[in-house]
Amino acid sequence: MTDTNNTETLKKSVAPKYIPIENLIAASAEKNLSNSDVARLFDITPQTVSQRFKHAGYTPESLKNYQHNRAKIFDYFCSKIINSLTNRDIKKASFRDRIVAFGILYDKMRLESDQSTENVSVIQDIRTLDAEAKQEILNPKAKPEIKNKLKELTEGKK
Repeated sequence: MTDTNNTETLKKSVAPKYIPIENLIAASAEKNLSNSDVARLFDITPQTVSQRFKHAGYTPESLKNYQHNRAKIFDYFCSKIINSLTNRDIKKASFRDRIVAFGILYDKMRLESDQSTENVSVIQDIRTLDAEAKQEILNPKAKPEIKNKLKELTEGKK
């Protein structure tokens, strides 16, 4: 029996290499499972789960804190990055990198200001809708009231 137990323990200790840490964290967080429950779910030992979590720096509390304060954390790191830039850093960057950085910052600024971040051609949208409406009207199965309205409009132009 001892050989069987050793074999099972060996299998369980090798298994985590094939289980992405994201899967373990997802099971822990989404299903609110303990390390023992996660271990049973993935057929590994609770010690292995603890070791994988420790190696990844994961605790359920740290994830909850991050999720609850994500916007503030992003603000903090954005501030650190922006404040760490100097004119010298900007001048050292290639022209292309400066243009790309400007475009990204401009886009994010518009996003933060609830402004459009896409250039949508309204005229093209209108043309598309107009073409679709004409197809609907020309459809032999179109409703009679649509055909009558079209007839009124075309006769009124004559």
